[in-house]
Amino acid sequence: MARPSTTPLRIAGAAAGGIPVAPHVAAHLAAFADGDERVIGELAIALTPEQLRGAAVLPDPLPLVPSARSSTLDHIRTAERRLLLFAALDPDVPLGELLDAAGVEIDVLLFGEPHEILRIDGGQARFTDERIRAQVIHDSTRAERRPVHEALARTAMRSGRAPAAARHMVAADPRRQSELTVPLLVHADALLAAGDSAEAHRVAGLVARAGGDAALRAWITAAVGALWTGAFDDASDAVRNALRIDSGEALLQDLVRLLDLMRSGPTELFYSAEETGFIYRALATSTRNIADRALMMQLGQVYTAAYRDVRVSDALHARALLASASLDDPSWSPHAAAHLAASQTTALVLAGELDMAAHLIARTAPRLPLAHPGGGVTASYVRACLGRAPGLDEELARAFERIGPTSPMRFDPELARTLFPERVSERAAAASAMSPSEAQSASLRPAPLPAESLSPRQHDVLELLLRGLSNREIGAHLSVSHRTVEVHATQLLRKYGVATRSALLALHAATVR
Repeated sequence: MARPSTTPLRIAGAAAGGIPVAPHVAAHLAAFADGDERVIGELAIALTPEQLRGAAVLPDPLPLVPSARSSTLDHIRTAERRLLLFAALDPDVPLGELLDAAGVEIDVLLFGEPHEILRIDGGQARFTDERIRAQVIHDSTRAERRPVHEALARTAMRSGRAPAAARHMVAADPRRQSELTVPLLVHADALLAAGDSAEAHRVAGLVARAGGDAALRAWITAAVGALWTGAFDDASDAVRNALRIDSGEALLQDLVRLLDLMRSGPTELFYSAEETGFIYRALATSTRNIADRALMMQLGQVYTAAYRDVRVSDALHARALLASASLDDPSWSPHAAAHLAASQTTALVLAGELDMAAHLIARTAPRLPLAHPGGGVTASYVRACLGRAPGLDEELARAFERIGPTSPMRFDPELARTLFPERVSERAAAASAMSPSEAQSASLRPAPLPAESLSPRQHDVLELLLRGLSNREIGAHLSVSHRTVEVHATQLLRKYGVATRSALLALHAATVR
């Protein structure tokens, strides 16, 4: 019997005639369908092969397939259905602006019929069921949508949100695209900076397809949005369109090479030092998101340092993990979060903590484009960790192998012995030998526990290590020498059964968040 997280993969793949389906796409379909297998199957047929693979940005909302239609709206009055249309056309509009644009009081939301369809969440009105949002939009006519977009645009302008207003103006009258190019591109840039790369791709695409003087900038922005969504086919299409306008643009040349390298994976066991450095430089250069850029710069230092000194690389890795926000932080773009998840998984796998790595994969596979970071190494990690977390099985491994690069990387204890400290490789080999039944009997700890109890001073050092302080900074904080801190840190690693700080940090990150 398929485990819950891979059931949508099986259903979508079967409905689409065996077309590869990305795990995060299958999970998105399942969330939209509320687990209804008929809806998942119909959606898989309605979407393109590129969208199913995660190579193209999904439409928003997803198509209203026949099985997704609800009778909930059948008895909603015209005025209240109009309020639902306002909320459907701009799901991110602040609640006050929504009520102002629609010309209704909040009592309608709290006590009227829409209160069962919309919930107030973080100062916004959200649909409790995305299928109903899709139905509201699908069943409306262009004549009905136009005045709604115009009212939303007026309210956004009064609130000082000119870029958002421009989007509604163009939706109301597409002929205004050329005059609204600047605010639309400002809006797309703001979306990129906030991590909403998919919507940035859609907005920039509006400008790009209209042509004109801003087409080059718009195609580049659309390409960057698709890249940071993980939609590499859409990114390549946008890059090709931009190159037709200016074939000498340096960023476009870098994007071509970056996409080729990430799609194909390494030709040897790993990318070369030059390729690794280029990939992370190009990623850092292309993003408009500060957190994404900082992470890519840090990971570039981590992985290029590994070619010179593994212990230096580990120290950098620990700092990168500490400096990064939680994987659940909404400010990450999907592709950046995928790189962070792959990096955390790498630290856990190399530490032999395959049960922790398995739970991390199971948690992130349904929502992140994990196929390409690390040259397709996620598929190998899944196979190494099979049976160690609910939802982790062969189907997930096959899905990553079908949509990602063919990675020569495999979890190999012999390789670990040559590249990493002895204690790490010993634990990795032991964990690899665990049978699935043994692994499944171990419950996920609420927090990692050391093999031996910690002294009060070691507790102090651990707390400061987890805050990212260096040995000297910890020593100053505790009024001891940095060499004393070094002794305590070494004992901490021994008691936790890991050889590196990055493994210790990844162990905590995987269990306490």
